[in-house]
Amino acid sequence: MRTIFSFLIFSFLISYNIFPQYTSRDSELVKTTFRREFNHQIILQYLNSKDDQKVNSALLSIAQSEDTSWVKEILNLKFQKFGDNICFSLGELGQCSTSANFLIKQILDKNNSHHLIHSALEALGKIGGNNSFIFITNYYFKNHSADLNGISLALYNFSIRNIGDKDITYKILLNELTTFDKPSQRNYEAVFALFRTYFPSDSKDIFIKELKDFVELKFSRNSYTLNTIPYLLNCLKKLKYFPADFQLFNSLIKSNNFDIKVAAANSLINYPYKTKQELDKYLILLNDPNSNVARSAAVSIKEIKLHQELMNYLHNSLKIKLYSNKLEKNTQGELFNSYIKLFKINFEESMEFEKIIPQEYFYQVLGNYNYSHIALNFLINKFTSANNKEKIILLESALQFQNKIGDDSELRNFIVKNIDSDFPPLIATAADGIDSISIAKEKESLSSIILNQVKKYYNNPDFQESIMSLAMLSQKIGNSFYKNVLNQLAKSDFYPIKKFAYKLQDKSTLHLINTDKNFENFWSNAFRYKKAEVKTSKGNFTIEFLPQFAPISVGNFCYLTEQKFFDNNSFHRVVPGFVIQGGDPEETGWGGPEYDIVSEFSPLNYDAGIVGMASAGKDTEGSQWFVTTGSFPHLNGRYTIFGKVIKGLVIANKILQGNKIISINLIRN
Repeated sequence: MRTIFSFLIFSFLISYNIFPQYTSRDSELVKTTFRREFNHQIILQYLNSKDDQKVNSALLSIAQSEDTSWVKEILNLKFQKFGDNICFSLGELGQCSTSANFLIKQILDKNNSHHLIHSALEALGKIGGNNSFIFITNYYFKNHSADLNGISLALYNFSIRNIGDKDITYKILLNELTTFDKPSQRNYEAVFALFRTYFPSDSKDIFIKELKDFVELKFSRNSYTLNTIPYLLNCLKKLKYFPADFQLFNSLIKSNNFDIKVAAANSLINYPYKTKQELDKYLILLNDPNSNVARSAAVSIKEIKLHQELMNYLHNSLKIKLYSNKLEKNTQGELFNSYIKLFKINFEESMEFEKIIPQEYFYQVLGNYNYSHIALNFLINKFTSANNKEKIILLESALQFQNKIGDDSELRNFIVKNIDSDFPPLIATAADGIDSISIAKEKESLSSIILNQVKKYYNNPDFQESIMSLAMLSQKIGNSFYKNVLNQLAKSDFYPIKKFAYKLQDKSTLHLINTDKNFENFWSNAFRYKKAEVKTSKGNFTIEFLPQFAPISVGNFCYLTEQKFFDNNSFHRVVPGFVIQGGDPEETGWGGPEYDIVSEFSPLNYDAGIVGMASAGKDTEGSQWFVTTGSFPHLNGRYTIFGKVIKGLVIANKILQGNKIISINLIRN
């Protein structure tokens, strides 16, 4: 088995045309990267080495630095040999005209492979300005489109930085989707970029035609086909449209592919239903063997549009299902939420479900009754006896009553009291959600609370996101007060908070040092284990580690696993067709190990089965990790990748929110 697993991970790296970088001999380089010192002497020694592995390691380290002074050194390297990592590093370092001009030169070089041109284009979109956008799009239209493999990701990266012309972007992406042979990487990247950027309402016929073409290809099992269909369906969902094509409808409902079926559950609510039989066909999804498909249907059904007779039929059908106790907890809860919104059920009527629906889902709908003092009193009364997860939900619902119920001192006091809480999620939720009227009326008490909370917790990693939220709230109170808060945060011994304050003060962060003492704990585990078997209440799956790209993240995961940190945790966040996420002992989405680790971005891509680290921004990772269930380029270079599921991905796709991680077994070989 050892040979098979080694071959699998090597094939995975070859598929990216990227070779391993860090090794167990690179402690000094990894340590200076971990500390965010980026020691020039150490890095230059690696960068000027005759050993390709060391050069690649140096490029990976530099990519984390946000320091464009490294560009000159990078451009001295041989592009044909180190092109992928050069492009990645330049793209991560930030906007730089020298880097952009270099990348354009490589894109136009006929001696470079399509793969290297793809890497250069993706990086150009991250750092190029408007002139780069104009040059590369003009080149595309001058009959050079075939040369620009990767143009879609470049345009996506330009777009999220608000650079370029939307109509030109749309025209090129449409050409990429419809012109090139199917199935291909170019089709897939084009529809991904369209979904994430811009397309006009008259695109629906094009998406339908492409969808039909790709559905006909689905049994080819080509990954580009299976990745493209969900994005086409998601585009139609954004347009709130699906054609009266029952054959297409039926083929999607019957799909055996998890991602396609989840996307179909989301999109087919826009099918123009005419009969009960057609509607029943969709409602079958609520009892799908994969409960994540069922949950997707339950969430989406609140947007369905039906004629009155069918709406009455749906009302009765959903009520029966809610009372039946035959649905999974998550599906029942989401369906209740949709039922309340779809049929505008009043608060008194909703109370008949209080003992039937899981509490957290019942509390979620209370915000729909933000006009009702009775609902608000019910909510506040429930808060005291609620568990921590329920308290977060109740507070989120309470915030929706602002500006709806009129001036209510009890509501204001409730929100302010949560800002003064000792539970980080409540502090952040209340600070982020309090409205301007409440801020104005409670300005004096809020100022006192914020200063006390900041002084109390500014060195505490568990309160990192809360402290950031309090800083943003202080800005709304007044500029002078905001400056005082930032001055306090800038004194923090905790690297992420200090860096956060420096950036808001427009101070350079290049010379800040991460003083975390845990490096040796992480490094000792970074290359010790090859794999981990994750035992869950749904079955088991196996992760292959990638310390070559993320040694600190691997070492941290193994260090926590050895302490049984993950045992009996739940997957607290599951987004069907996207990710399953665990690693929070509090199971609220806010918990961690009482320290942070640094980000380790790499040129690897987020495909199905990739294991990444959750974060609240760069260098804020802790213990929460996730597995992607599909392909998501928008995560690339923005979240650390430290492993890949090599066995049991079908189990990961079945994980439901609330399912347990029973234990994790580390494997050396």
